[in-house]
Amino acid sequence: MSRRQSRVSVDTRQNDTLSEFETFKKKFLLANKHITKLNSTLSVRIEELNAQISTLYVENLRLRASEIALTSQLKKEREKSRKIIADAEAAVSTFLDRVLYGTSLMLRRHTTS
Repeated sequence: MSRRQSRVSVDTRQNDTLSEFETFKKKFLLANKHITKLNSTLSVRIEELNAQISTLYVENLRLRASEIALTSQLKKEREKSRKIIADAEAAVSTFLDRVLYGTSLMLRRHTTS
């Protein structure tokens, strides 16, 4: 092999190596571009989900406050109902006492006359 052929062979190998490196570099640049785009898309999605979490958190707090208020109102209404029932029972008892007392007086008067 002559010097000239040897030189051409070295140049060809260098060109092949350079070409392989450029192909390798293009593949990784393309992959990096894809990863960057995906990362950007996922970052936007994360921001959207964080906003949704905040909204749901606020709604959860509002619902808990509403539950507490409704529980308190229910307790008050139950107490009112108990008082109404107790008053009604007392009224019925008083009524029955009076009716029975009046009936017994009437019976005594009737039997003694």
